[in-house]
Amino acid sequence: MKNISLIAILLSVILSACKGGTVGGLFPAPKILAGEVDGDFYISKYDAFRVQLPHPPSKSKSDSYEWSYTKVKEIDQVDPSGTKAVVGAVFGPGAFDDNFYHAVLIQEAMKTPKEAYAKQTFENKVKKRSGYPTLKHFEIFESNERTVYYAVYQGASEFLVLSLTDNGDTFYAIDAEVFFSSSESPNTIDVLIERRWDRFNAMLNSFTVLKERI
Repeated sequence: MKNISLIAILLSVILSACKGGTVGGLFPAPKILAGEVDGDFYISKYDAFRVQLPHPPSKSKSDSYEWSYTKVKEIDQVDPSGTKAVVGAVFGPGAFDDNFYHAVLIQEAMKTPKEAYAKQTFENKVKKRSGYPTLKHFEIFESNERTVYYAVYQGASEFLVLSLTDNGDTFYAIDAEVFFSSSESPNTIDVLIERRWDRFNAMLNSFTVLKERI
């Protein structure tokens, strides 16, 4: 009976850690993913998109260490009618980086008027947060010949950096939950408002839609 209980506990630990994180709070857990990791990049399930990891392991020993402990939660919502699909991943927390980094592809066109739709989408995300963070900045800019809607919110203990990129028949979101206590939190909100946060920018600029429809 004791052996059975021990096996059950070990299986529970392994299964709970199969998306990354730690085993027993000590060792990096394996990342068993529906998508795949190719070097410094994550390729989503269905080969729908490709994006650079928030901590590319080849960049530095520190990034490699962070990535080895980073948890990954994958998103897979496919409409049976085939008219819409949402696929993506949330990366975090890591070893010392407590932030969460979101990369999500929505396989439908943005609703019009697009600016109003982006603002409402951001507000809907913020409403789910405790304390209702305050909008500090909103702008629209061009990147890689695509229109990006970008916002920065500030709460009691975190910043929220939100973006939607119009890709014609699809659009995608790169978001970050940035905790003040995290080792990766920018020193000031100005870094986020002025779009000088390299880790976020690398994910946004590297996002590539590989398949328009699943």
